[in-house]
Amino acid sequence: VSQCQGENVNFMMSGSELDFMVGKSNITHIDNVPLLKVQYNISMFTHKFIKRFFDLVLSTFLIIFVFPFGWLYSKISNQTSEFVKMIVQLPIVFIGRKSFVGPKNQNYYEELFLGKLGITGFWFIDNLEDADLEENNRINLFYAKNQNIWLDLEILGKTFAKMF
Repeated sequence: VSQCQGENVNFMMSGSELDFMVGKSNITHIDNVPLLKVQYNISMFTHKFIKRFFDLVLSTFLIIFVFPFGWLYSKISNQTSEFVKMIVQLPIVFIGRKSFVGPKNQNYYEELFLGKLGITGFWFIDNLEDADLEENNRINLFYAKNQNIWLDLEILGKTFAKMF
């Protein structure tokens, strides 16, 4: 399925009426057979655009008002907190090589786009930084399927709450 993204191919999954996820509105019926459209939100143009715009605006603001203090603190003290580790990655988010929220690493299939690597994500707020490969793949796929700006804001809020 993931290898056909961007190839104008749609996939639908069949099951009984009770097998579908609550909240998914892409259910169609063909001859009384319910079908659920399979798609990753992270691959949709609108989600990519909004996510990049959000990353650009927030990183610009934080680079101007927070980054100098975080960078200076990291140079003066020998202590590196999670906050400082994230702050020093702001230029990487600004240029677009990373995102604020995303998978920790790309260890699934190289062809599958799960979003840019993130400086935080489910792996950080759920203490899954050292999770096994299967668990990492599961949370990365969940994020890719359900990604939207509100989920990103929720993850950023929980990250901020965890650090302070």
